[in-house]
Amino acid sequence: MQKSKILIVDDNEINREICEEILCDDYQLAVAQDGESALEVARGFEPDLVLLDVMMPGISALKFADSCANQSGLGSRSSWFRPSLW
Repeated sequence: MQKSKILIVDDNEINREICEEILCDDYQLAVAQDGESALEVARGFEPDLVLLDVMMPGISALKFADSCANQSGLGSRSSWFRPSLW
């Protein structure tokens, strides 16, 4: 059975590492440190779910979600917004 794909987007390296550690056994993961790189990764990776930090430099989480909604193949993806403080 193929693992579901999750894209983790956070500008904080520690938060990315925590998410990876928790999810790595059960999901296929990709990570990005900002909205711009997340858009590039999402196009090639085609995640089933995107975990987004709300407060990021550059493209905000909401603009990222809007950009995905307007791109062929990415619009049906689920996004979960996570506040910058857990």
